[in-house]
Order: sequence, then structure tokens, then C-alpha cells
Amino acid sequence: MNRSSLNMRLYEGRTGDRLPARSTTYLKPPDSQSAGATNPFLKYLLYRWATILFVGGFLAAVLAAAAWYLIPSKFTTSSLIRISAEIPSLTVGDINNRADFSTYLKTQAAMIRSYGVLHIALLDPKIASLPMIREQSDPVAFLMEELKLDYQDGSELLRIQLSGDDPQAITQIVNAVQDAYFREVVEDEQRRKKLRLNRLEETVHRMKDEVETRQKLVPPGTPLKVSSQVVPQLAANQVVRIKEMLANSDSAIRAQEDKITGLQKRFNQPRSEWIDPPNILELLDRDTDIQKRNERMQSVQIRIDEYKRVFQNLDTTQFKELQEKLIEETKLRDELREKRLNEYRAAHIPLLSQQLKRQYDEAKELLAQQRHYKRELEKQLSEYQGMLDSELASNEKPLDYTVLEIQDRQNIITNLIDRSNLLRIELDAPARVRPLQPAIVPQKRDYRRQILGSIVAALFGFGLISFSVVAYESALKRTTASADLTRLAPILGVIPEVLNRPRVEESLDKLRGLLVEQVSPNSRLIVVSSAREEDGKNYLSWQLALSFERAGVKTLLVDFDLRQPRLHRFCKTDNDGGVCDLLIDNYDVRAHIRTAPDGLAFLPAGAWCDLVRRELVPDRLESFFQRLRQAFDVIVVNTHPVLNVAETYPIAKFADAILLSVKKHHSRLELIERAKDKIVGLTPSLFGLVLNGGNENECWN
Repeated sequence: MNRSSLNMRLYEGRTGDRLPARSTTYLKPPDSQSAGATNPFLKYLLYRWATILFVGGFLAAVLAAAAWYLIPSKFTTSSLIRISAEIPSLTVGDINNRADFSTYLKTQAAMIRSYGVLHIALLDPKIASLPMIREQSDPVAFLMEELKLDYQDGSELLRIQLSGDDPQAITQIVNAVQDAYFREVVEDEQRRKKLRLNRLEETVHRMKDEVETRQKLVPPGTPLKVSSQVVPQLAANQVVRIKEMLANSDSAIRAQEDKITGLQKRFNQPRSEWIDPPNILELLDRDTDIQKRNERMQSVQIRIDEYKRVFQNLDTTQFKELQEKLIEETKLRDELREKRLNEYRAAHIPLLSQQLKRQYDEAKELLAQQRHYKRELEKQLSEYQGMLDSELASNEKPLDYTVLEIQDRQNIITNLIDRSNLLRIELDAPARVRPLQPAIVPQKRDYRRQILGSIVAALFGFGLISFSVVAYESALKRTTASADLTRLAPILGVIPEVLNRPRVEESLDKLRGLLVEQVSPNSRLIVVSSAREEDGKNYLSWQLALSFERAGVKTLLVDFDLRQPRLHRFCKTDNDGGVCDLLIDNYDVRAHIRTAPDGLAFLPAGAWCDLVRRELVPDRLESFFQRLRQAFDVIVVNTHPVLNVAETYPIAKFADAILLSVKKHHSRLELIERAKDKIVGLTPSLFGLVLNGGNENECWN
């Protein structure tokens, strides 16, 4: 049979008429990315969702119940203290007093939980005799750990909080700590202020007495106020200092003028100042239209890469059309990027102009301030130079240092009186720290810790099971998507789940068409194997043979899995006599061929024995397959798993095409790679993988 007649029969029915069009048609693939692009950990979680749900739910319930009973519910009580944000005063308050409020609040909170305050609180016999305190080896350390201080930024309230099993005891302890804080910190601060006021008043009285004593030493009629005079040396020093400041001011003014000139040029030409950000392409690719263009380019690129892996001849019209399509999509994407870039610049260049204008105005304002500062320095220089000239021209009279000392002491007395008056006003003002509410005996237990602990325990249970599932699946490295296989070998076909029968037949027909194009037109011997027994090779062999049979091709399905034959169950026939018998006794092939209910010619494996192993030699196998080639157009051979026994290798040498079956979520990538390496060593004419159980996206891609 020549190539044209065989290819015609591949697409015609048994009667010679073309098969009617199928009801299922090729649908447009979804726009979403393939499953292979999904995070592997997420794929593991989605695949094992039932295990995580039930086992994780059970463990979460157990841990939540354990946390509920192990974490005791306690009573909680608290007292309130108000700390004013401003320092209280009898005069108008200063808004700057709030600047140190946060620091002051934290300091007071630390003082409440300090060792000194807690130790004073525990000195009370009523507190020390409480069972809650007596059973502690270090009561102060216990209170430091258990006492909670709650305050919020901007709030004037400080809450002292304690939890325990005895509501009366925790109430007494909180009130005792609050009382100790007010005695040892707040009231002690008031006492220290009063002591400081008394010392200031004593100092003022003593200095007044000293001034009166020195006034008696001054001759009558001598003025007690000395005019302020500047000695020549001081004036000269000031002149030198001001001249240095003027020189620095001139340099700063010139630099500022140059800066203003540069800003004015930049402001007049904002487009020349614009620089695209380094991540501009990333920003542009976030645009929805550009993302769609990128997805189309990726789709075309995937098709090109797949074509390169499957076909050796790239000088075809289809491949050139794909390349032209990729160039066209790239050009459209670049044009859209350029358009979005111009829009981006048009939106941001005015903002740059506003920023340059603001910098220009600020620079001019700073220049005006610098010039004003220079004028003030020149004015001071003129005054000091006049003073220096006046002092040098006149003969100054000697000073009376006793009068100077009296004047200095009077100034000190005035300052001390002002400070004492302010301190007296502060003492008369309301206290900054005041007790607002004492602790009261709680009536209900606080279950928040139990609820929170149970929630955390339940989440930990789910997380533990999820982590275990991810760790287990990561260690096995199962096949979760077709993308996992692309780095190993070409994917010749993807068979969807068995539930969708029309899609299964459609995928098998696509695989059959690929084999027709790639395999020699003479009798085709197609070997189907797998890394392990459970990877779906039996199902793939059976369905592929049925696909050829439906196309009207004279097809034979051979079960060469001689040790563990299973294909006779798919074909609903017996396994009495078959390949083993033909290899041993060289019977007529027709005597052992069965016809399945669907009309498929099937040669079972037969009964295995040690004699069969001796017959699995190249010469014997060549004669066996030659007889089959003479009787059938296509021969589909189901062999042993590649990694289990050695009988697969001599059989594979006579194959025109070798298909390695891979089952999604079952086949391990490590074993697939090992099987692939062994098969590639045989240098077959055509070799590829077939994925069983793929989804819609994988079937299209």
C-alpha cells in the first residue's frame, strides 16, 4: 500500500465514504495562562484539597479543643490614670508643651512597672498575704511580667491592667500599685518642687543681704547703675567676625544667583529636563491593552517553540506564518508602548514644570533672605566700627567694680525671683497626673485569650497539614501540568480526562494525525510504554489503536507486557494463547488474534514462562514483527514499563515511533527522566511524551 492510499484511509471510513463531521469542534482556548505557569505549591494544595480539608479540619478541631481547655479563662480588672497632654498652668497654656507628652507618658508607664513602685506596693501586709502573691518565688518579677499598661498615641488615659483567677486579689493589687505610684512618684515630685522653691527663696534673701552690705561700701552720691561700654578689644573682635560673615554671605549670594539662573533655564525647557524612570517598561506593561498584546506574543511564541520540538523541517508555510505573526504582534505591541509612553510623558512633564517653578520661587525667596542678612551685617559692622572709633578717640574713666558687682547681683536676684514665681505658679496649678478610676472587682471571666488561642491552634492545624502535603508532594515531584514535561522531551499529545469522551477521541485523532505525518508510510510499528505500570500505558495503547481503527486502517493491538498483561480486560477477551506462544512454537499469527467487541484486532500476551525470556532475542523479534507488518498497516505494541524489566529495550529497537505515557498527578518526574534517558539511548525515529488526564488549556497548548 502506497503512502497516499494509506493516508487516505486514515481519514476515511470502512466503506470508503468520509466520516461525518464530529459534533464537537475545536473551541477557542481560554485567555488564561496554562496550568504550568501556576505556582507549584498552589498546585499541590489544589490537588490535595480534600486531604487538607478533612485531615486538616480534624486536626484543627482537636488542637482548638485542646487550646480551649488548656488556656484558662481569667478575670481581668483595670484602673485608669489621666495624664494631661499639656503642663497645667494658671496662665495661658503653651502649645509647645505637647512636644514631650509621648516621652512623658512612656516614662510614667515605666515608673509604674518599676521595681521601686512594685516593691512599695507589696510592703502592704494585705497585699503580701494574698495567696496569689505568696505562691510566687519572686513577687516583684511576677508583677513586672503580668501587669499590663495600655495607652494609645494621642490619648491622655493610662490603664493599669491585671488578670488572674481571684477577682478580689487582682483588684487589691492594682489599687495598691496605683496608690504606691502616686505616693512614690507623683507626690514625691511635688515635694521636690516645694523643696526647690524653699531653697530659691532662701538664696534670694541671702543675696539681698549681701547687696545691702556692699551698698554701704559705696561712697554717697555714686550712681549704682553703670552704662554699658564696649572695650576697644571687644569691638575690634566683633568687627573681624562680622567681616568674615560678610565674606561668606557674598559667596552664598553668588552661588544662589547661579542656582537661580540654572533653574530658570530648566523651567523654560522642561522637556529637555525630563528623564524616563528606569522601570518605565515595567510600568507600561501594567497597561491592560499591552498585557493582552504580550499574552498574544507569548501564545505565538509557545506555538513556535512547540513546532520546533515536534518537527524537524522548519521550512514550511505554517512555520513562516507563525514567525510573521510574531513579528506583527511585536510591532503592534511596540507601537502601543510608544503611544502609552507619550501619554505618560504628557501627564508628568507639567508636574515637572510645577516642581521646577516651586524650586525657582524658593531659591528667589532664599536669595532675598540672604541679601537682607547681608544688609543687617553691614549695619552691625558700621555700628561697631563707630563704637571702636569713639572709644579710641576718648579717654575712658576707670570703672567702679564694686558698683558693677552690685548691679550683677541685682540681676541674679531678679532672675531667681522670676524662677521662684514660676515654680510657685506650677505648684498652685492642677496636678498633671490624676487618678481617674480605681479598679473594681470584675464579675465575668475574660474568654478572649481562649478564643484567640483556639483560633491560632486551628490555623496551626490547617497550616501543618498544608505544609506536610506540600513537603510530601515536593519530595515526590509528580507531574502536575504539561509544563513540567517540556524540559524533558517533546509532548506529542495530551489526552483529557475519560469523563469527556468526545474530547478524548478528538485528542487521540490529533495524535494519530501527528504520527501519520512523522512516521514512515510503510507498516507503522508504534511502541507505547511508561516509566511505571500505573502511568496509563494500557489505556493509551488501547485508545490509540481504536483511533486508527475508526479511521479505517487495518490495525493490530499487541499486548507485549508479557509479565503483567492487562490489555485483554480492555478488549474484553481472554488471555489464552498469544505472543508468548508465538515466540515459543512459531504458530500461525491468525490463530491467536482476537477480535474485540469494537472490531479491533487484538493479540494478547499469553502465559509467561522462562522459555519466553530465551526467545526475546533480536533475530526472533525481527521475524515476529515482520510477520505482523505483512498483515497489518499499523501495529500498536503495549510493552513492559521501561524501568521494571529489560525486555522493553529489544522490542523498542524495531519501533518506528515510541510513545512514553505519563499520567497527571501520578507519574514522577524523576522516573520519567530516567525512562526517557534509556529510550533516547536507542535512537528511535520518533520519540515523545503523551500526557493522560490533561485539562482544557493543556490540550490546546
